[in-house]
Amino acid sequence: MKNAEFNSLMRRVSNGDMTAMVPVYEEFYKKLQIVAIRILKNKVAAEDAASQTITDLIQDALNGKVKSVKYVSGYLCTRCRNIALKIKEHNKIFVELDDDEEVEAPDLIESVIGNADLTRAIVKLKDIEKEIGLMFYVYGYKIREISQELNMSEGTVKWQISNIKEKISKYFT
Repeated sequence: MKNAEFNSLMRRVSNGDMTAMVPVYEEFYKKLQIVAIRILKNKVAAEDAASQTITDLIQDALNGKVKSVKYVSGYLCTRCRNIALKIKEHNKIFVELDDDEEVEAPDLIESVIGNADLTRAIVKLKDIEKEIGLMFYVYGYKIREISQELNMSEGTVKWQISNIKEKISKYFT
């Protein structure tokens, strides 16, 4: 979903049109669940975090707090991550996944949480680098998909990924 499309949908929600949330929900709910499940290690709690993210987004849109979002996926996933961390802290959830439950996300999120050096490196990245890094390393988007989503050439995306690797690796040498 393009940023302009998302912002247009949020304007519709702010005017009371709840049907505008359907495409947002359909595109992002599963991604939000993946973010939350990697933190909470509990499918039900992850669904709660993803649902709370959507609910909070609707409430903020109705209150005029969602005006212009630059990087939609990063924005929503960060909101969900923060909610999941609050749930984890509040409930002290440490329940592991059952063996038959599948999680379709790389182990990167798990390694990021609690790693101060990596956190410092990520904070220093530009917004576009954070967005590309999130899409490539966390969600497993292919370069072509990132290129289409962010309306960039594939060469630019490859170059950005190379820069991200270089900047982050400086914190570990």
